[in-house]
Amino acid sequence: MQSGKWLRNSNQMAPCRIFFHGAMALAVVILATGCGGETGKPAESAQTVKPVSTASAPAANPAPEAALTAESLPGTAWSAGPLTLAFGQDGKLTANGSESGEWTFDAGQITVKTGDMSYIVTVRGGKLFYGDMELSRTN
Repeated sequence: MQSGKWLRNSNQMAPCRIFFHGAMALAVVILATGCGGETGKPAESAQTVKPVSTASAPAANPAPEAALTAESLPGTAWSAGPLTLAFGQDGKLTANGSESGEWTFDAGQITVKTGDMSYIVTVRGGKLFYGDMELSRTN
């Protein structure tokens, strides 16, 4: 079958035509002559033929997440394996449920300090990464 062409039914006497376009076939029935019946005789019952698409609907594009900033980070919580981090106001950091450090935001990077340890977390859009590992937002 040819795409984008009108094709006649194999029965040359029946004036049915089908238009093929991509994955969708649209059947057009000329009821005046009783498509598929004998020429010159009216059809006894007319049927409505609805187009049927075999193509699936395109997936909706998810809205991109808003980029995290120093202003939008407070109040968010993230996990990486067994560790959970909650970013509070004024640079306060809660790790695994107890206030234990501080954070600063500069040029798309968050410096997390707990005790004498310091870690760099990278912001990529609305996501956080420690190295190549993506942190999961928990709220």
